[in-house]
Parts: sequence; C-alpha cells; structure tokens
Amino acid sequence: MLKAPILILIINIVFFCGLFLTTMYLTFSYVKKIKQISTAKAASFIYILLGLHLLAATFGYLITKSSRGDAVYYFESALRANSWTELIGTGSYFIKLIAYFFKSFGLNYFNVFFIFSLFGLVGFYKFYELILDYGKKENITFPKYFFLLLLFPTFHINTVAIGKDALILFLLATLFKQIFIYRGIKFKTLIPIIFIILVRPHVSIIFIVAYVLVLFFSSELSSLKKIGIVLVGIIGLMIAIPVIETRLKVSITDFDGFSSKLDRIQNFSNRKDMGSSTINIKDKSIAFRMFAYSYLPLIWKADSILKYLVSVENLYLLFYLFLLLLKKGKRKFIKNSNLMIKLMLVYSLIAWFIFSFSLYNLGLSTRQKYMYIPFLYFVIFAFLANIKTKVNVKTQTG
Repeated sequence: MLKAPILILIINIVFFCGLFLTTMYLTFSYVKKIKQISTAKAASFIYILLGLHLLAATFGYLITKSSRGDAVYYFESALRANSWTELIGTGSYFIKLIAYFFKSFGLNYFNVFFIFSLFGLVGFYKFYELILDYGKKENITFPKYFFLLLLFPTFHINTVAIGKDALILFLLATLFKQIFIYRGIKFKTLIPIIFIILVRPHVSIIFIVAYVLVLFFSSELSSLKKIGIVLVGIIGLMIAIPVIETRLKVSITDFDGFSSKLDRIQNFSNRKDMGSSTINIKDKSIAFRMFAYSYLPLIWKADSILKYLVSVENLYLLFYLFLLLLKKGKRKFIKNSNLMIKLMLVYSLIAWFIFSFSLYNLGLSTRQKYMYIPFLYFVIFAFLANIKTKVNVKTQTG
C-alpha cells in the first residue's frame, strides 16, 4: 500500500498531465475552428494567447502564493470546510465550493489554480472566435489593433487565479457566442446564465435587464409582446431585488440605507491598509466615477511598474473611445445591428454605470472592468470596422 502523501503526489502529477493534455486538445480544437472561419495566420493567434496566458498564470501563481491573495483564501477556506454543505451559496461561496470539490480528490493549490486558469484561457479563445465569426457573417474585417486588447497583460493576469474573474470571462463569452448563434436566449443559453447567477448574481441581473430593454425597444416586436416583456421584467425584478439586498446586506428600496452602504464602500479609500491605489470619489460626478473606473490610472499618475502597465492599456482604450466619439453614424449602426451587438452595448453601459458607484480602489476596478470592457470595445471596433468597410467599398466603386 502506498502512503497517503505519496498517493496524493501521484494523483496531482497525473492530474497535471491530464490538465496539460486537455489544454493542448482545446487549443488545437480552436485552431481548427478558426481556420474554418478565417485564415491559418489568424488561427496562429491562438498560440499567442496560449503562451501569454500561461505566462500570466505562472506569474499569478507565484504572486498569490507569496502574497496570500484571494486565490489562496478561497483554497484554504475549502481546506477548512468540514462539509460541502457549509459552502452552499453564490459568489465567493460558490468559488469555495468548486475548490472544495477538487480538494476532495486530493488536488493541491497548484492544480486547482491552473483549472481556473484554463477556464480563463478558453474564455479568450471563445471571445476571439466570436470576433472572427461576427466579422465573417457581417462581411467586415476587424482592425488588427483590436486584437491588442486580447494581449493586455493585466487582462490575462486578472483571469488566471482561483476566483470569479476567470469563470465570468468564460461564461460571458459563452453566453454572447450562443446569443449570436441562436439570435436570442434559447434553452442552451440558460446554462451559462445559471452559472453566472452562481458566480456573480448581480452580473446576471444586469444582463437580464439589458436583454429586456433591448427587446422592449425592438421595432420587430408587437405591442402585445412588449407588454409581456414588461410583465416578465417586473416579476424578474421582484425576484432579483431580494437577491441583491441579501448580497449587499442593505435594502435597495430604503434610499438612506443604500446611500449609507455606498458611503461605507467609498470610505475604504481612507484606509491606509488599502495601498496607494485608493481613490476618493465621494463628492465626484457620475461622469468622473465612470471615467475613473475604466480609464484610471493615467500614465502621468503611475507610481509603480504595474500601474505604468495599466496606464498604457488605459491610453489605448481612451484613444479608441475618443475615435468613436469623433465618428458619425453610430446611431444608424446600432439601429441596424443584430441582437448581440445591441445587447453587448446595453449590458456594458449598465454594468459600467453600476460598478462605478463601488469605486474606491483602482486595483479592484482594473480587475472588475473586464466584465464589460471586452464587450464594450467589441461594439466600438465593430462600428469602426463597419465604417472602414463602407469607405473601402465606396473607393473601389468610385
């Protein structure tokens, strides 16, 4: 009989080999899919995503082990749990439950960390596939500079660890891909929605509200169907509000209570243990909060290597936001776009608006903005690609 420590070591080695082979299988599968949609050169971008994500995962693993970040907290909480029933719930509880499941098979922190990293990697694959698939069906070519967004180091770093971020990227990319294919919510689409509810309930609520709004203002639906959508929306809100109140531990209908909750969140910026990334936006306008959430720190305010890196990424995002604002035809583009584009835009704007109220730390916002930034910029670059395609057509026919 093998001793327990040796048996556990063998289990982890065997599992890691299986995880590696799974990663390679999925990578080659997506290379094959991309070749069917686009070119072999476009498919080779998958290998770049793989290499960058593995580097980020290795870096993230070493950092979290030394700094004992959230990923270690989730795993150690799973280790301390006496039963999986202690971890039933949404959000952090669900992440701990997943860690508990893998821990029960004897898997160590390293393997569980890289399981989550794999979900993040496949999220990138799915999003990249969606870009090319949309471009092919709409007969537009996304500009090459769009793909720089998928190479952002912080984007990868924030989607490799044990936690919600890797899963939410995977689930949202899956969800929008299915909506693009099925042109709406079908039975299969409910699966990622259910898991989004488990990982981040408020994100699922934002998505459902966005979906209801897009359908309600659709010119293709009859008045009777729109009334039905309103009724479904009201019922949905009646179900959603208690969920939000439980998660936030405050009554949304109680304005004073909700306001004091926001004040407590923003007062975190005055704590010295929060580091140099804190930002006080208590008396700032909504416009500034939204700007700060997505685009700060700027390069002249950076005071560390990581902040310089983030600020360079933010300059990229800002440049194309300004370019969008300067271009004409945005309203017409959105009006003529398919359901997925409209839904991406409305979801991103609502999420951006709501998340900006919880801003007190730029490090936190840098991580959480990737729940909407990729999809917001999908819309922006789809518009810019559409404009460029029309210009090229006019030039050729002229």
